[in-house]
Amino acid sequence: KALVAENLGYLYAKERVWPRAISRYELSARLAPQRPGPYNNLGNIYYSLGDFDKAASYWEQSLVQEPRQLDARLNLGKLLYERGKLKESAFHLQKVLEISPHNEKARVLLKKMVE
Repeated sequence: KALVAENLGYLYAKERVWPRAISRYELSARLAPQRPGPYNNLGNIYYSLGDFDKAASYWEQSLVQEPRQLDARLNLGKLLYERGKLKESAFHLQKVLEISPHNEKARVLLKKMVE
């Protein structure tokens, strides 16, 4: 079941057993492709591993499933900021603020872009 696989992925990720976490989240995504959580978590893992292209791809997949998901949108905005893609970053951070007007992380990153 998708939820069981996702929960196992979480447990493996918590212990930093990345290959098993990845395989469980991928299984969860295959079993329930409409759920945004596994894609977001895969993005988080690949970001931690330094594979920024894969991280961005998974966060984008997560947003296709749930465009109002704050974590994936904020993570993607941060990554794009770090990679110097300020216009794309600002788009995502502004979307975060549309959903959550007092989101401090989005506000701080947008402020850094102006400075």
